[in-house]
Amino acid sequence: MKHEDVETVKSHNLVNNKRGITLIALVVTIVVLIILALISINAVFGENGLITSARRAEVEHTHGTVWEYMEMEYSNYWAGKVAGEGKNLIEYLQKSYIIGENIGEDKYIINVEKLVGRRMALGNGTDDDIYKLERISLESSSTMDTEEYQVKYYGPSGDRVLGILGDNKKAEKKYSISRNRIRRINKLEIEC
Repeated sequence: MKHEDVETVKSHNLVNNKRGITLIALVVTIVVLIILALISINAVFGENGLITSARRAEVEHTHGTVWEYMEMEYSNYWAGKVAGEGKNLIEYLQKSYIIGENIGEDKYIINVEKLVGRRMALGNGTDDDIYKLERISLESSSTMDTEEYQVKYYGPSGDRVLGILGDNKKAEKKYSISRNRIRRINKLEIEC
C-alpha cells in the first residue's frame, strides 16, 4: 500500500472509533436535571417555600402595622384624657375618623387607610378582609367604668386578635402623666 492509502485507512479508523454520548448517559443527565428542577420548584412554591414565606411575612407586617398605629392612637387618646380632653376611646377614634359607626354588638370597622395613612395589603374594608375594634368587657365600679376593646382581623387567612386596648386602672397607670406635672408644665409655659 502506498503511503497515502495508509493515511486514509488510519483517518477512516479514527472516525469510526470516536464515541459520542451514550443513551444511558443522556437518560441519567435528564433524570438528574428533572430532580434538580423539582427541588427548585418546591423551594420556591412549596409549603415553606420562598413565595409562601414572603406572603406570610407580608400578612404579619400588615397586622403589626395596624396594631402599632392603634396603640399610638390609644396613647394619644390617653394623653388627651389626662390633659382633660375627651372622655371615651370610641368618641376619640370616631372624631379622628379611624372607626365608623357601631355596626352592632359594640363592633366598629377600622378605617385602615385613615389610621395608617395609606392602603395596606389587608383590611381595606371588604366584608371578608377587614379590621374591627370590638368591646370585650364592661365592668362598672363606683369610681370608673372599665371598657376593653380588642383589635381583630377578619379575613381569608383566618380571624385573629391583634391586641387589647382598655380604659382601666392598669392602662391609666401605663399611659398617664400626673396632673401635677401637667400643671407645672402649663405654669412654665405661661411664665415664658
